[in-house]
Amino acid sequence: MSVWVLSSFGQDRPNGKGVRQALAAERMGVPTHLVATRDALKQADMTGGKVYLTQLETPPDAIAAFFAAPAAQGGRKILNMAPHAEHGEILFGLSDMLIFGQADFAAFLQLDREPDSVESLLPIQPRLTRHNQAAVTILDGIGTVAVWADRTMLVPCFTPNRMSTGLAADCICGAIAAAVAQGIGPERAMTLACSAASLAVDVVPTRAEIEAAIAAAGR
Repeated sequence: MSVWVLSSFGQDRPNGKGVRQALAAERMGVPTHLVATRDALKQADMTGGKVYLTQLETPPDAIAAFFAAPAAQGGRKILNMAPHAEHGEILFGLSDMLIFGQADFAAFLQLDREPDSVESLLPIQPRLTRHNQAAVTILDGIGTVAVWADRTMLVPCFTPNRMSTGLAADCICGAIAAAVAQGIGPERAMTLACSAASLAVDVVPTRAEIEAAIAAAGR
């Protein structure tokens, strides 16, 4: 499977989230394509057997139109609920996976404080009604937590650096999308993502670097 990253800007914004997420997926060794959302439905080769990753730099109505289109029904749809999580309501039920930063999670659920534990993420469970739908939240200094309607999974971080925003968060999104495309299970996928985030200080790490950090940590 391949990863298609949808962005408002396509390749026209070098420092955009979509560009960074596409690079992160590509460096995981997965065929990756970056396309402007407005052009997505015109791309005949986007249909079937794909992972679609997008983020809320793109207008929600444009994402909704693509996610609901027949052309996208054979793929796994991943939505990064940043940078404007409060605008993602119409997309929740169309997405197979949602990836939140701490602040995004709090904004979306209108919480008084950012989540800081697995238990504080449980309010999302009643909303996970799509088959096998998962909400993955990045908790700084803790790790990544996947929540399904009936279970949770925590994968600890590798370093205490901030992961829920910036390049580290985009590397997590790209690495998870690539892992899904490769058929990797959730625990290993989040381990790869956390390793990528720990290395993403100034550059997007390669798969070899990510794997080496996992081996060095004995994980």
